[in-house]
Amino acid sequence: MVDVSAKPATDRRATARGKLMLSRETLELVRSGRTPKGDVLAAARIAGIMAAKRTPDLVPLTHPLPLSHASVDLVLATDGIDIEATVGTTAPTGVEMEALMAVTIAGLTLYDMLKAVERGARLTDVRLVAKSGGRSGEYPSALVADDIAQVANAILDAIRAGANVVLTSGGTGLSPNDVTPEATRRVIDREVPGIAEALRARALAKTPHGMLSRGVAGAAGAALVVNLPGSPRAVRESLEILLPVLPHAVELLAGETGERGHARGRAGS
Repeated sequence: MVDVSAKPATDRRATARGKLMLSRETLELVRSGRTPKGDVLAAARIAGIMAAKRTPDLVPLTHPLPLSHASVDLVLATDGIDIEATVGTTAPTGVEMEALMAVTIAGLTLYDMLKAVERGARLTDVRLVAKSGGRSGEYPSALVADDIAQVANAILDAIRAGANVVLTSGGTGLSPNDVTPEATRRVIDREVPGIAEALRARALAKTPHGMLSRGVAGAAGAALVVNLPGSPRAVRESLEILLPVLPHAVELLAGETGERGHARGRAGS
């Protein structure tokens, strides 16, 4: 175990996410409360919070920490249940492992309580999305419900916090819950259709379903907002297209000439 006795105790917080992939039929059972084992969401929340407290007993060499906060949020999406856990402490080391443990155990609890109705349920994409406190600084992100106002406010919050690029993930399809493009249009001043068209072209090269994306991109003041797909693989493929042009776009939105971005593009070509 690493000796942290010389480090000061500071306020620290970490947020992790994951997803249990489920069919629409199983999601409807959860939504209506008709699952065989009862209230799966309540059980998963409690299990996740308990797991955060027991992390040192389950992961070797992690420090036992006095947790000041632990919460687990579960959101019914179109393709599964989104899981987000946030853990806080005042201590000389962080709570990233506690947040990751809470998401994992909440997801496993959901799986256990739903496996009787869907054997193909899959826990995926467990990762740290935000942390604050400590020497390494902050790493921000946010999970937002499928609501136009909430998505728009989350984008604005990121811009007000100083972000010059805001990337959203998911909510760009044809489902009634897919409202990210509408929320984005509430926020942006000007659309940048070329970015959205390039991302759709990349998606279409992989699957015909790519033509169903309604994602948009645009400028909100000096910030660039881009809608990305929901799946981790599609996000990676989209970033391969987007990342090379971001420096140039950011410079132009900041009122600069963009020559540095051009130079980087030439150097990378």
